[in-house]
Amino acid sequence: MIHLFGREDSSGPAADTGSLTHVAVAEWHRNPDIAAAIAEMQAAHPRFAQGDIAEATQLFFQYTQDEANQGDIIARDSNGQLLVEFKTSIRLTPAPSDPTQKPIVIQGTIDQVRIRNGRPEVWDLKTSKKEPSDQLNMYLYQLGAYALMASNHLKTPVRLGGLICARQYSRRGGQAHCLYGNRYSDLSTIIQGIRLAVSLVRQGRPFPGPGEHCRYCPLGSVAECVPALQRIVDSNHVIRLP
Repeated sequence: MIHLFGREDSSGPAADTGSLTHVAVAEWHRNPDIAAAIAEMQAAHPRFAQGDIAEATQLFFQYTQDEANQGDIIARDSNGQLLVEFKTSIRLTPAPSDPTQKPIVIQGTIDQVRIRNGRPEVWDLKTSKKEPSDQLNMYLYQLGAYALMASNHLKTPVRLGGLICARQYSRRGGQAHCLYGNRYSDLSTIIQGIRLAVSLVRQGRPFPGPGEHCRYCPLGSVAECVPALQRIVDSNHVIRLP
């Protein structure tokens, strides 16, 4: 919707605070020195100016106290690169319904590939205040794409690991590491969902399902969204109900 109507998708305080936390976490995995990681985060503050340094520092510090984050091995690729906050991309074949039949290029920054039980898994750090169960649902396509990208990068199957929901560290009994239960073979189905969604966008007729994510749409409300969708319907000569 943002792409179709030419609205700007800008950052905000929550996103910038999360980005600052990511900077510190990545630096800590590269060099387990808390002071150095915090200094790296402070140096990055001008790039994420709306972020709350104090809040990001607290989230980062809690992250470093988790034994799982201390003990899990971060994978390396064939060049010896530590696979934390690394940029990569992949090309997918379009869906048969895609009118352009152009490849789908997915680019992203994968938070972490960890080795668990001898197998590589994609893990993503989230600083959202949403419940972990909601976040697992929201980010399935993202983690699915990341797992495929990591598999392509490493030339070996990489599973969906899960999310590290950092806000859980401050909740009594909170479980920060939230697992996906999917197998590697499930990726083909997940990726098919992405291909079909891209096909609708390229047809100029995306129909997003309303939900929690609507809070972040620049259209603002369903009152604005429905007329916008109706313009898509009209432009594609879809039969309207009487």
